[in-house]
This record gives sequence, structure tokens and C-alpha cells, in this order.
Amino acid sequence: MKNLRTALVSLARTCVGLVSARVKAAKEVITHREADVDKLLSGWKHEEAVKQARVTLEKHGMPDEVTARMLRWNHRGPWKRIEVQDMHLLHNFPVPHHDFISHVAAYKVNVDKASDCFKFDTSIILEVTDGEIGSRCHFEGANTITTNMIHDIMQGKRSWRSAQKFIYDAITRNSHPEYLDALQFQPISEEAAHDPSLPYPAQVKARGQATE
Repeated sequence: MKNLRTALVSLARTCVGLVSARVKAAKEVITHREADVDKLLSGWKHEEAVKQARVTLEKHGMPDEVTARMLRWNHRGPWKRIEVQDMHLLHNFPVPHHDFISHVAAYKVNVDKASDCFKFDTSIILEVTDGEIGSRCHFEGANTITTNMIHDIMQGKRSWRSAQKFIYDAITRNSHPEYLDALQFQPISEEAAHDPSLPYPAQVKARGQATE
């Protein structure tokens, strides 16, 4: 009995040692990844993009995909995808700034409203087949309110002109902070957002036209 007890104690200690070793190894892997991302960002050319990359890391954790000039997070909060790129693209609406961070949500795009959405803002993201709406701007709040405006235009709640005034007031006068803080609609599943479209003959038939 004494030998059995001794053997069990020894086995327990071995198991604890293995668990501790695995936890330590996991921590080392995480630390290694953080060090790699930090080293990557130190080589980026555009300081604004680096700053927002660090803000996004703090809020959303480690990215799911990393390239030399891009960090990508998948399925964080309401967002299907977040990307920060080492770029510095001038964009003057609603006020001059540089674009380098994008946020995309799953959404069933109303193609009849697409033109109005692009009149509202040319830095928006619309993907009909994938079922995505979003924006590329200079911080998450700007992309959030822009995506909210796309939703409102898609749903016929406001015109593209009123959306422009709304976002200008929000950015310059700090009005409507809730539109910058969170999406004002619930994104749907990626499967529901997907639109495979129709074959050409079916589209023609749906429009009531004769094929040429």
C-alpha cells in the first residue's frame, strides 16, 4: 500500500510538471507572437497606421493574419473583418485625413441603393456577392458611423446628402456619439448575407425583358 501511495504521488507530481511546462510553452508562444508583431510595426513607414494598429491590438487582441504591411482580425465583436495597412491614403471627407484601417460587417446589400452610398462617401466598402458593408478611414469610430450611415441609406431611412451632414456634424461637433461608439443595427450571418446573384437569362426574365 505504501509503495502504491508513493507511486501515485510521483505520478501526480509528474502530471503537474507537464501541465506547468505546457502553460509556460503557451505563454512563450504568445510572447513570441507579440514580439513578432511589435517588430513588424517598428518597420512600418506610416506612424498613424502604427498608432491605430496598436490601439486595435489593445482592443481586439492579437491579429489572425499578418503580412509585412497588413494586420487582419477576423470576427471581432460585430465585425466580420478588421484590417490595418501600412498606408497613408489622403481622403478629404468629411474632413481631411488619411485612410489605413478598415472595418467590414456581414450585410445583405441592396444594389438599388449602392449608387447613393458611393455618393455619400467614396471610401466605403460594398461587396454584394460576399455580402459586406464597411469603410476604410483613420479610426474605428469613423468606420462605425460610416457603416451606420450605409445601413440607413440602404434601408431608406436617410438620403445620401443627409448622411453626409450627419457624419460631418458627428465628427466636427462631437454630436451623436452613439453612432461612433457602436453599430446601430445587428449584422446578420455570413451565410444570410451572401448573394450568389442569378444567371443572366434569369436576370433578364426577372426584369421582364427579352434576351438579345
